[in-house]
Amino acid sequence: MIQSAPPPYEVRCPLHGSIPLNERERAIIDHPFYQRLRSISQLGFSSLVYPGATHNRFSHGLGVMHLAGRIFDQIVSNSPQVLSRLEAAGTLAYCRQIIRFAGLLHDIGHPPFSHSFEPLLPRRGGLPLPADWYGRSEPEAQASHEDYSVALVHALAEEPGGPLSMEEARDIGGLIHDAVLPSPGLTGLGGEAEFNIFPLMKQIISGEIDADRMDYLRRDAYFAGVAYGYFDLDRLVSALSCVSTPVGLVMALEQNALYTYENFLMTRFHMAMQVYLHKTVLVFDHFLHRAVESGEIESRLERDLEQFLCAREDTIMARLH
Repeated sequence: MIQSAPPPYEVRCPLHGSIPLNERERAIIDHPFYQRLRSISQLGFSSLVYPGATHNRFSHGLGVMHLAGRIFDQIVSNSPQVLSRLEAAGTLAYCRQIIRFAGLLHDIGHPPFSHSFEPLLPRRGGLPLPADWYGRSEPEAQASHEDYSVALVHALAEEPGGPLSMEEARDIGGLIHDAVLPSPGLTGLGGEAEFNIFPLMKQIISGEIDADRMDYLRRDAYFAGVAYGYFDLDRLVSALSCVSTPVGLVMALEQNALYTYENFLMTRFHMAMQVYLHKTVLVFDHFLHRAVESGEIESRLERDLEQFLCAREDTIMARLH
């Protein structure tokens, strides 16, 4: 377990209890880029079917940050021999902080109504993206919320006296976007290729057993008022470790927790069928797309970050009515 000073702040969460924060994490949370997520609904139009599902991306990011740090700590505790060289070099603390930052910021680029609006985003080529971060640029590809997240994380690092260094921002970008390459400093931490910690960090943020899914399944079920999203979170986290492979460190699951993982997979399926792909929600998504594409509603997202940050769900809903 990584030892550190007690965090100076905490925030209460209905799922995770007290979530500790340090000074830098609070600075990011207080930033207007992150505060915008208070007005971005987690489930788009799902609240029209499940009235309690009015939660937002702001609280989800806090939950993912907390779980990402918790998973990382558990893997370190369960894999002391594999991670001992990184701990001796004093680099685990950096990795843990980047993991928490990435969990906090992974959805910062979501547009209004989250995934419902994503098919309406412009092409990637016009966004203010750091081209040298991308292994493949694909400017004609449609932008995703991950592209906007990378653009906003990069903008945070560019601010004078901002909360992130440029190297930290690039490493965060590498964890939240598949096309972004992390800094050479991060991929070289373990020395030999089989001790490259980046693949493990990537799995914690976006893998088959990741902090993102763990949080949104439980959170969405809680606020929607359904039982489909419940699984044994504590058992699943406690069973995680890592192993060394030719491509680097990767996540491992204790064999005795196989049924817990199967339940986790079934939870994803049931939530998709009953909540995320509910027929009424899909109908509202369809008419939103038609309204924007026909010009009935002006989206004002364009490719400018300032316009993107000003886009509001309440304004769009008023036009839909």
